[in-house]
Amino acid sequence: MTISHALAVRSDHSIGESIMQIDFIVDKAKELGFSTVALTDTMTVSGVVPFTNRCLKQGIKPVTGCTLRVYQDPLYRKPKKSSGEVEKDNPFYQLKVYVKSDNGFKSLMKLLSKGNSAEYFYYHSRVGIDDVMDLEDVVVTTGDLFNLFHSRDHLEILERLSSKFETFVEISPINTPLFDTLNEKAINAARKTGCRLLATYPFFYGSPEDAGALDVLRAIAINAKMSDVWLPRPYTRDWSFASPETLAVRMLELSKRLGMTREEVKQSLRSPGELVDACQYRFEKQEPSLPKMAEDEFAKLIEECKNGWRERFSLPVLGHKPDSRELLVYKERLAYELGVLQKLGFANY
Repeated sequence: MTISHALAVRSDHSIGESIMQIDFIVDKAKELGFSTVALTDTMTVSGVVPFTNRCLKQGIKPVTGCTLRVYQDPLYRKPKKSSGEVEKDNPFYQLKVYVKSDNGFKSLMKLLSKGNSAEYFYYHSRVGIDDVMDLEDVVVTTGDLFNLFHSRDHLEILERLSSKFETFVEISPINTPLFDTLNEKAINAARKTGCRLLATYPFFYGSPEDAGALDVLRAIAINAKMSDVWLPRPYTRDWSFASPETLAVRMLELSKRLGMTREEVKQSLRSPGELVDACQYRFEKQEPSLPKMAEDEFAKLIEECKNGWRERFSLPVLGHKPDSRELLVYKERLAYELGVLQKLGFANY
């Protein structure tokens, strides 16, 4: 069994996180044999239109997702030194959501608008767990990088999420002490809550050789120099697109390191397909939605033009009143403009 669904892909719409453009992502997924790609940019769905179009062109199923920054208090601001207040700890973690329907996409857009509002935005967009709970028609996962298991309250939060949403516990087969610890917490949480395990792997660039390029992009995004000692450089240097077979091998290696049962491994490899089946939303261009201004809008427009004509030409303006020859020119011009509006269907506008 392999993972033929890439469910943790970021594009360059996630500023400083990925160097991959939409077309490259979809074409690379096609080349490696993935049947589905989920775009999970951080706090944005701005790539959904070109992403959907490219996937359909390549015969790949598009899934619209999003990575959410969830803060303990999304309204908290660090106090000024002059205030004398003691700064509070305000930890955060990241969840991922996947859209199931048009209603789910609208609720996600509403959430992201709130996260970018003046009230919430602080250095970057963010939301709180109560805001996440207001979502509708989405599948929720515990995230990959900076995932839920960085939080001391992960069990309580997971139970709350699973009480409303179809919720999966993500495990990422990344061979580092940190991710082994996070994955172990994830497996234990899944056992306690009954949530299904979900194997994913974050992709941020095309090949391992691109790791350095992402470091440069990250430095640019945070206005830092490559020589700055505090510039974040991930210990893991392979967030590149890997084949489904490679991911399956990494998953088996993880299972041996952490003592997963055979059924847990099967479930983690089966769950991506179950998540994809639940997400049937596909972005489609909508027809213009404009109010109906009158029963016969073009007739009403002509009526308004006649009223305006009488108002403008009944009395002299600055001592001048158009004669019959001038009025004929105006009538021809008005007829032309009305004809254009009627032809284009813009009478209501």
